[in-house]
Amino acid sequence: MKLSIKALRGLAACVLGLMLTHGWAATLTEDQKAVKQLMTKMYSYSINNFEYAEYNGKYDLSRLCKLQSQFFDASLLVSQDKKKPCQKSGRYTVGSSELLRDMQDTALPTKIATPVVEGDVAAVEVITDLRHLPLPEGRGRIVWFLNKTPVGWRIVNSLDFENWPIKDGKCWGDFGSPPTPWQKQFEAPQCKPGFVDKQIH
Repeated sequence: MKLSIKALRGLAACVLGLMLTHGWAATLTEDQKAVKQLMTKMYSYSINNFEYAEYNGKYDLSRLCKLQSQFFDASLLVSQDKKKPCQKSGRYTVGSSELLRDMQDTALPTKIATPVVEGDVAAVEVITDLRHLPLPEGRGRIVWFLNKTPVGWRIVNSLDFENWPIKDGKCWGDFGSPPTPWQKQFEAPQCKPGFVDKQIH
């Protein structure tokens, strides 16, 4: 049985979606292991340290910059304010970040899926359990995009969903910066042009 090019592309997109959503893979490659280990390490830090730059009760942005440079590409940490050593980055969706103040000494429960790696680029889905916070949807989702660099894998972009799974056909997904064609294939169907219009009409 021969499949059309359109059908093959659809099948490939489906497989990528399954890998991100369910995190299945036969055997992890060395690159997949490296990416997953990096993400596991990143999410092991407390909110106090990683989001608020507080160490031993003191605000220390320089220390945070060094910490975050282990995970984020330098281009994402460049501060517009010359008085600051870097621009802080966060690990959680925008909606949940406003509710983190009461949980500074902890790290939120997360599920890190099996990374998808193609050459020197990778994508990995992280689901954060927010059901103990006052959020009706209960979960947030981020797809992190990484590039392989001379110093290891580093995050270069993200696709954030404040609410997951998507309900009522509404897309709340946002890329942190303009996506590459490879990154765009990880958009949810509800986020693609024309989807909402079809639902309305």
